Amino acid sequence: MNPNVKHIKFGTNIFAVCMATLLLSGCFMTAMSVANSTAGRLETVTGATSELASNEEDLALRNFATKADKAGIYVYRNEEPGKARPLLIDGKTIGTTYPKTYVFFEVSPGKHVVEMNSPGAHDKVEVEADAGKLYFIWQQAELLRPVYLVKFSLHRASDEDGRKGVLETHLAKMGTNQGVD
Repeated sequence: MNPNVKHIKFGTNIFAVCMATLLLSGCFMTAMSVANSTAGRLETVTGATSELASNEEDLALRNFATKADKAGIYVYRNEEPGKARPLLIDGKTIGTTYPKTYVFFEVSPGKHVVEMNSPGAHDKVEVEADAGKLYFIWQQAELLRPVYLVKFSLHRASDEDGRKGVLETHLAKMGTNQGVD
């Protein structure tokens, strides 16, 4: 019997065991993410932990309604990479996004600037808000390879893409600055 054949079979078995272990650990991490989210905290595969709003608060905002005299802005982050990123509107901190979360805030009609301004994440989007309308901003978290850094950027999203993105995420717990005038 050729000793090289045994070596190849042995190597193939080790590869299969390693792949199965990685697959199962990914399933475990996903299960842990779901389990922790029901307790008001979301621990993602990347290790970021976020404080989540209650399910009731989250469900109330998923009806996509806004007041007749205000505009609503959703900022969603439906991707895993990266840590918490604070958001500002018109220079005031309004909340923090984490992987797989969104924030919502109401504004008076007029021009507003939504921005990130933290290490490694500088970007802004201007919104000319009309009363009674909703606006969606996608906070993209792009993993840059081969250095494995995360690049953040903000993009206006269509109504359809924005609603879909919000439904893929959970409301992050907000501070007292939910409304901005």
